[in-house]
Amino acid sequence: MNHPSRRGFTLLELIIVIAILAILSVAVILVINPAETLARARDSQRFSDLAAVKAAVGLYLTQVSPPDMDGTGACATNAWVATTTAITDVGGVCGAATAAVLEAGAAIDNTGWVPVALTAIPASIGAPLSNYPLDPNPLVTAAAVTETDRTYIYRCDGTNNTFEVNSSLESALYRNGGTDDKEQADGGNNPNAYEIGTDPGLDLCTAW
Repeated sequence: MNHPSRRGFTLLELIIVIAILAILSVAVILVINPAETLARARDSQRFSDLAAVKAAVGLYLTQVSPPDMDGTGACATNAWVATTTAITDVGGVCGAATAAVLEAGAAIDNTGWVPVALTAIPASIGAPLSNYPLDPNPLVTAAAVTETDRTYIYRCDGTNNTFEVNSSLESALYRNGGTDDKEQADGGNNPNAYEIGTDPGLDLCTAW
């Protein structure tokens, strides 16, 4: 009895199939863009982090009287930067600021990068955060913070007890000019930073 012969792939056919798979793989990578996907995920974390800071400091303001927005009486001159990098000023970030307070720590007892003591909130309510959040992909490269750096910045108005926290976003989607631009749509005065807080106009920090 004759059995039909089973014809395998030729070398040329295998090469063609491998080439097609390689092209499809490259196309998928280009469409997915893993670097952009990761940047978007970190930006989403930044949105969540700054919203948590706003809510926590907002609760503090309703529960502690009189409130202390800076721990040192330096709201008028300082900006607080969550970094250990040796920077000399944040003038490019917060134009009115003449000094930067560098705080890598996340402590909530006013020694962290947000100098507001959530520990002062009555024990019956409790501090809403165990630590202040830090940027998920921090980077400060020079003596002055620029819009390409990634860090969290706190600025306050001790007279009116208002504040704002800022971050520079990473992803093309959410940055200034992106299709879902969050930096220009946040209601603040800085088109190159994401700003959130209680300060009217979110203008405690000028453009980077």
